[in-house]
Amino acid sequence: MKIDHVIGKLQDDAIPITLSLFLIFATFNTPFLIRLSIFVFLLIILIIKQNNYQFLALNFIDNNHFLLFPIFCILSFFIINDDQNINYNPNIINIIALSFLSILLINHGNIYSAVMKYTALIITPILVISVFFHYFIFESNFLSASIFFYDFKNEDYATKNTLGILLCLIVPYLIHRISFNNSVLDIIYLTVLSLSIFYLFSRTALILYFFILLANILSFNKKLLLTTTTIICAITILCFTFQITPDKYNILKGLSNKQIYSEKNYDISSAKEVFSYDSSRFQHLINAFKGFNDKPFFGHGLTTFHQNHHEYDNDNNLIRKPISHNDYAQVLYELGLIGSLLFLYLFLKIFYRLIINNQKDEFKTIKIIQFLILLISLNFINLIDHALFWVYLSLIVTLNFSAKIIN
Repeated sequence: MKIDHVIGKLQDDAIPITLSLFLIFATFNTPFLIRLSIFVFLLIILIIKQNNYQFLALNFIDNNHFLLFPIFCILSFFIINDDQNINYNPNIINIIALSFLSILLINHGNIYSAVMKYTALIITPILVISVFFHYFIFESNFLSASIFFYDFKNEDYATKNTLGILLCLIVPYLIHRISFNNSVLDIIYLTVLSLSIFYLFSRTALILYFFILLANILSFNKKLLLTTTTIICAITILCFTFQITPDKYNILKGLSNKQIYSEKNYDISSAKEVFSYDSSRFQHLINAFKGFNDKPFFGHGLTTFHQNHHEYDNDNNLIRKPISHNDYAQVLYELGLIGSLLFLYLFLKIFYRLIINNQKDEFKTIKIIQFLILLISLNFINLIDHALFWVYLSLIVTLNFSAKIIN
């Protein structure tokens, strides 16, 4: 009977489990075929478990804000962009596929808490193993998003910021669980995720983590406030114990950058330059606004920012074609005023649903914090063609009026 119960539970939770696996494998550096297989399997499950296809069609109309922006992206890519080579511009395929997935997910209510639970359950042991390998085996100065260590030296380090955002999106849910359930397991999850966020040495993730603590305090919920205060006290004690100061963090960040760039003469103090006017990120913002002034209404076309901006070394050899590291600036450059307004409409409609429609949703505060995490993270990273962006936008507006925290 117990086996039948477990099998039945797995069948009921097929969507949350598969979606959690997709989020994790889409965030970590994993082979494309693995990510594609999980995505296709997820779509099949979502379609099979859809009982009312007429309601599904109406759902597409009702959630037009999830469609208008991707449709404009498609038109921008094929009409405005001079280079429509999909093989070298997978962003458009990702946006189409993930926006379609997001609307399918909205139609499956009450999966939010299950997805959050399974994501925390699956990612925690992965992080424990990953931290062990990075620190003790590879003696790495930071935690990367590698999940298979077959080619660690040639790892794509850029995805560690994306991993940091995923971890930060899980943290508010765990704080909520600890506050109202007093679960020891959730305390273990939160501890592992918090240590991993620090070991990533991602300023984006660190800023988001402290924003989460501030947001919980400003929620004025007594239980959330007590849990958050306890976390802050624990962090303070650890910082004093290990003498972690902003300057020391910058040194550790500089050492991680030195490992990434593989330069023996790299000046670790230059890690602070990311906040300066001369930093590459600030120059990308300037280039984005200049490009917007050139073509203000429809922009230069989707994916054109990295096509039009090249970085060369002293011998005039192409180093890379950078992205903006800021989705607001990149949307402004590539999609112009029209695309930016549709992008804004997407957020305003979701915010309206969070504030007005879901008055009885017990996860309302957590979802608002997660929504703000996404909005803030777009200032530091490009996410509009990533699963995190579209999946979490849909999850935070799924219907959870009668949802209970899953134990």
